[in-house]
Amino acid sequence: MLLKILMTVKEVHENDYSGFKFLFDGSAMKFESKKMKTKLTTCRDSALIEKWISKKLVTPLQPVFEFSTTSDMIKRLNNHSFIMTDASALRIYLSMDKQLEKNVLYATLGNETNNLNNSLTLKFGLVTFGSLEDRKLVLDFERLNIFNMVPSNDMKIQLMDKNVLVSKTTMNGKNGTVFNLTIYNSLRKS
Repeated sequence: MLLKILMTVKEVHENDYSGFKFLFDGSAMKFESKKMKTKLTTCRDSALIEKWISKKLVTPLQPVFEFSTTSDMIKRLNNHSFIMTDASALRIYLSMDKQLEKNVLYATLGNETNNLNNSLTLKFGLVTFGSLEDRKLVLDFERLNIFNMVPSNDMKIQLMDKNVLVSKTTMNGKNGTVFNLTIYNSLRKS
């Protein structure tokens, strides 16, 4: 990779390296000039992802509600993020609606802190266990999209008794290998 980048540097600069900088900060090599910029990571991959992986959870969690959805449903919500001009203020409210179909979980895109905001409610999944009563689960797009790390046509997501959504995925690989992924996703307060 380094050799290919150096060849690109040579090609872009055509033997004129004025203003060209080489920087090393301990974790990456950087090549910068008026014509290009690049960064090559020099640390182990495990060091890059270490901060995102936590230790095994030991807090007991009890499921109180479960629904099934799909990757396509999550993508559909993402495609409707245009409903508000300020994407950072956009919230996703998951709830059951007594005026709509029974045993269906709906996602409302909008922001309930201001009555003048646009909103859109779409079917998001089917309830498979429990009831939310009048409760709303609040997410943002970052939290929602975490569930789409492993695309699925049958994604089961559980609400736990500690305001955490949990999704478990198991995939069979080659030669008897198995991939297990458990996603713990905290809810927004508002």
